[in-house]
Amino acid sequence: MSDASLVPTSLENLTESLHPAENVDIRDPAVSRDGRSVALAMRRRRQDAHRLWMLDLDSREANQLTFGATRLPGGGVATDRDPTFGPDGSVWFVSTRAGAVATPGMIPASG
Repeated sequence: MSDASLVPTSLENLTESLHPAENVDIRDPAVSRDGRSVALAMRRRRQDAHRLWMLDLDSREANQLTFGATRLPGGGVATDRDPTFGPDGSVWFVSTRAGAVATPGMIPASG
């Protein structure tokens, strides 16, 4: 069974306003529960870190959610990735700001 209304009639680059003259690395798009927003991780250059952005699908406006250029002890810059929407509509994500990402099922030791 197919539904023709689910087939797009045209394509639109929803992030073009964020990078009009350059290619970027966009990852991990997550659609909100109401289908009106998309959270995504984006970086403009290879040496940059991914930061989170929220794209409003009605207005086509985007807002940056995370900022900063935290340097990590071993070099590199802390990155924010894998956004998802919590039950209350807040955005949850993974970050390397602490210097490491926890192994699944493990809590990093503090102090």
